[in-house]
Amino acid sequence: MTLSKNLSSIGHDIFKGCENLKGIVLPESVTSIGENAFLGCAKLTDVDLPKNLTDIGNYAFSGCKSLTKLTIPDGVTEISDGTFSGCTGFTNLPMNDKITSIGKNAFSMCDGLKSVKIPSNITSIGEYAFYQCGSLENVVLSDSLTSLSKGLFMYCTALKKITIPEGVTEIGVGAFSQCKNLSSITIPDSEETIGNGAFRETAIAGIRLPANLTSIAGWVFEQCTSLKTITIPDSVKSIDENAFYHCTALQSVVFPGNVESIGSRAFFECSGLEGVKFSEGVKTIADHAFYGCTSMKKNTACRQHYDY
Repeated sequence: MTLSKNLSSIGHDIFKGCENLKGIVLPESVTSIGENAFLGCAKLTDVDLPKNLTDIGNYAFSGCKSLTKLTIPDGVTEISDGTFSGCTGFTNLPMNDKITSIGKNAFSMCDGLKSVKIPSNITSIGEYAFYQCGSLENVVLSDSLTSLSKGLFMYCTALKKITIPEGVTEIGVGAFSQCKNLSSITIPDSEETIGNGAFRETAIAGIRLPANLTSIAGWVFEQCTSLKTITIPDSVKSIDENAFYHCTALQSVVFPGNVESIGSRAFFECSGLEGVKFSEGVKTIADHAFYGCTSMKKNTACRQHYDY
């Protein structure tokens, strides 16, 4: 399909659901593509984006399963929310050197993606941007990032290794949750906040937490059944509920002197846990914190003060 040479914009929903549309030539006069413009065009394989294009709307190419490559003009500086979600044919990110932000769900469920390198000009990535990219094995993050958003790589089940850049201070809720093959995680000491469930159900065997962390969030390592060792820094004051729930391979834990509270079910059903060394600073151990730790030897001193 070839459109009029005088066209300046592609409207919202204009080709939405045109399942038999295979190719389209957009005139150089076009500067914007509206929301959902090509959403669900499952057979679309060939799109030439005009050089004057500056804006691509939310979910504009969502569900274009046959689209394998796309050249984004330099005038486009943002990948909007859901723009390429469900584009399962992509093997590489369609990017240019001018893009500074990636929106929510931008590449979610892009099952063809195997490797992602976030360019240095990217300063912001939205929530769930790479959610359920099931073939994604390698990720290189930009040093310009300061945070990793909620659910960013959730359900990226092929991901095996991740190194978080030094400038990142926050890992969002569920950022790497359900990455079942993720076995190597490097976290810098710049990290101050790790959200609930950030590494839930991953394959990590050991991890050193950053020196600036003040609390271990709830569900953060829930059901990490390969986790054997954990180094808790002196900065940590609290271990929240379900933090190490069902970490069945965990063998021992040493609580630094600044830990004051251990939340409900924090070590629930850690059946391999044999030894726990409490510091004098521990004031509260909540209900069922060590319930089901069948290998743990009783500590008489602790039993007098806490019900675990």
